[in-house]
Amino acid sequence: MWGGTANIRKIHLAHWNTVTKLRELGGLGIRGMRQLNSVHLTKLGWRVINETDSLWARVLRAKYYKGRCSLEDFSVKPTDSHMWRGIVEHMVILRKGLGVAVGDGRNTHFWTHKWAGAIALVDLSSRQIPSSDLAQLVCDYWEEGRGRT
Repeated sequence: MWGGTANIRKIHLAHWNTVTKLRELGGLGIRGMRQLNSVHLTKLGWRVINETDSLWARVLRAKYYKGRCSLEDFSVKPTDSHMWRGIVEHMVILRKGLGVAVGDGRNTHFWTHKWAGAIALVDLSSRQIPSSDLAQLVCDYWEEGRGRT
């Protein structure tokens, strides 16, 4: 026993940084709770977007997401639950790692969605895009017979 006897038990404290170190580096290999919470909230956000048939995801989308179509549309109001606030806060991680599958271009806005890189084309344009063009879809600019099919 560490500093105790068979009849006397003592509490042994260790610094949290030591506890969360990898075992190979002399720690206990326990994950930090902030990191673990971050992983779980990010996974919940992923599931809200991708598990379209699950009841809990449908409830969250109906309550907070309300038919929006992109990650940029996730937002928080002061009355929202702590869970939703955490999910939205961790959408930054999803945005960094996700790409857009344009497909036939009927669901991707040409100017405002981030489908051709990390920045929307409207933000890269050197000229003002007319508001009537901002609603254009990728398929609206597609020329038959050009590019990959």
